[in-house]
Amino acid sequence: MNGEDVKQERSSRIILLGAGTSSSIPLLSCLMQGKYLPAGYMEKRRCPVCIEAAQNAESKNYRGNPSLLIQIFDKEQNDWKNILIDAGKTFLTAALRFFPKFEVKGIDSLLITHDHADAVFGIDDLRCAQYMHCEYDESTGTDNWMISRPIDVYCSHKTLKTLQGVVPYLMPKKIEVENEDEPARPSTPPPPNFCFALVPFRFVAKLSWKTFDHAEDDITHLPSKFSVCGLEIQPVSMFHGGSYICYGFIFGPNLAKIAYLSDVKKFPGCTLKDHDSHLNLIEAVHICQLIKPRRAILVGMSHEFDYYNFDETLQSVLEETDTNLNIEMGYDGMSIDVHLPIAD
Repeated sequence: MNGEDVKQERSSRIILLGAGTSSSIPLLSCLMQGKYLPAGYMEKRRCPVCIEAAQNAESKNYRGNPSLLIQIFDKEQNDWKNILIDAGKTFLTAALRFFPKFEVKGIDSLLITHDHADAVFGIDDLRCAQYMHCEYDESTGTDNWMISRPIDVYCSHKTLKTLQGVVPYLMPKKIEVENEDEPARPSTPPPPNFCFALVPFRFVAKLSWKTFDHAEDDITHLPSKFSVCGLEIQPVSMFHGGSYICYGFIFGPNLAKIAYLSDVKKFPGCTLKDHDSHLNLIEAVHICQLIKPRRAILVGMSHEFDYYNFDETLQSVLEETDTNLNIEMGYDGMSIDVHLPIAD
């Protein structure tokens, strides 16, 4: 079966680009600390997960920042539409590992869960993941690669305001933000006798920023739905430690919904304690008991979890909670064929 046959058979799929934590796996500290410790200490206290991940680039313990790629097959274009959720610190590494494998020719849209580094610090690298075309420059007699169209970026109003200060060069000169007290600031005109020819050309990503409507002071209020590449997306509010709001995304058919919930500590109406900003394994299992998904895939897994021994770890937790759930640990590059209804 060739690649074209595979594409024709698949309508859509989801791919985990990252299933680790903000620090990713392996942790640099786990690989370096032995240099400063007494002889023999590391034999007792060494981190087997980080060491194994460092020695084997194909290891399922090698985990980047949480990120998901949604691929929808476009029959008219005979190619994939690509929706990315989060572009964190390890985005470029993930793209180099998996984009060629899954025939990603460009990113159509980006959904951002929150404004932390593990979700947004790879945005600059989107310039190399855009759809490109070649144009002939008569003045120089050379062919130049140009960005064909901007990537649509969806995030909350709060995230957009934060990113205005983090990546101002990726923002339009004037940003129209709804429901804000402060009016949009116009761009500053250049000084007199300013020569644009002296400004160096900088190749940066072209992004079209869009915010989903949400009353952020009311955590029980669902943000408005929006459509991306014909796919209906429902943002959901979650607490990511204290009162900090993060967003998950729900999509798919009514009888087979897919929920991507990467950075969550507490849902509205729930009180969970232990880790300050993320669920631990017991809490994640408890949430699965409440939601009862057909299949649950865990992401954001630290170096305390060895993928190859996870079934034993999970089984001990399931025995304590006396439940039978379909739960598994995700890994970078994990691909799942799914059916996603697309509006015309």
